[in-house]
Amino acid sequence: MATRDIFEPYRVRNSSLNITSIGPNIVSRSGNCIQFKGVRKETYHYGYLGLGNEIVMTALKHCARYGLAVNFSFEHQLLFHNQWSTGYYHWLIESIPRLLALKQHWGNTQLLIPERLPNEWFSGWLEEISNGNFLKLRRGVTFSRGIICQRNPRLMADFSSSDLHAIGEYFRGYFDIPQHMSRGKKIYITRRAANHRRVSNEDEIIGALEERGFITVELEELEFPEQVLLFSQADIVVSVHGAGLSNMVFLQPGMKVVEFIQKPDPQLTFGTRRNTHLLNPCFRAIASAMNLDYSYVLGELDLNTTSVEILNRYGSLHGNIKVRLDDLMGLI
Repeated sequence: MATRDIFEPYRVRNSSLNITSIGPNIVSRSGNCIQFKGVRKETYHYGYLGLGNEIVMTALKHCARYGLAVNFSFEHQLLFHNQWSTGYYHWLIESIPRLLALKQHWGNTQLLIPERLPNEWFSGWLEEISNGNFLKLRRGVTFSRGIICQRNPRLMADFSSSDLHAIGEYFRGYFDIPQHMSRGKKIYITRRAANHRRVSNEDEIIGALEERGFITVELEELEFPEQVLLFSQADIVVSVHGAGLSNMVFLQPGMKVVEFIQKPDPQLTFGTRRNTHLLNPCFRAIASAMNLDYSYVLGELDLNTTSVEILNRYGSLHGNIKVRLDDLMGLI
């Protein structure tokens, strides 16, 4: 099966999206600007049918539950997150670039900080870069006199090469990691701590990889600075599809990535929001934008090790998969 037949289309741009200024509006806890006519397109992926209405309904529920917070600031505020930013992937790949694009405003314009962060390390960092000029969105919705933000792309599978490169450049500099440090590490990322989308024959995979010099890493056990350093030292990363692969933005150009991903099926891998059974191309697209050597291994859904609860809650696309060892060995 050709690559073009299994992955959903994606876009990689050389340029960044525009920074825009939005007038008085309601800011939801999820980082969306809502005005009389609905959600401002700049603050969400507006290409998904019904998502705007979903955002408004969620904001109303939050308002009823947590109350209305009124901000009387006479200045604009900086907004950089969206409704999926509590997840590590969306935080690192979508929110952080939008925040870095606003760097000239840090400290001078109030920074809106989401209540929930994917990694506690970021809480102190956000307060630091804002020079104490921040507002945490703890209440249901917040009235804002004006917002400055980099707009969201229409769809998630739309990336800016320059924005993705900026993530690695900024944090390597922040942590004093040399641009051309010694590498050579071979990394396998395990999801054994997760309750879904695991590799059912992982012991076999790990055994074969360790014979070839790989180390097995549980990213949940590492602080964010440790993850940045680890991936900056890596030559090759192997992982099942998951948020841990987001750290590929810290790899040096030309390094290798191998992704395990479920074999596409019109029923098993169909996503209602994306309206396709083709596979999520996010990591393939990031690799393209970052000039990395990307390969994939198609795994079979393993119903014997996937609980009914997971299938009912997340769907088949989040089930465990079994990976043929021979398919992997041919790539490393």
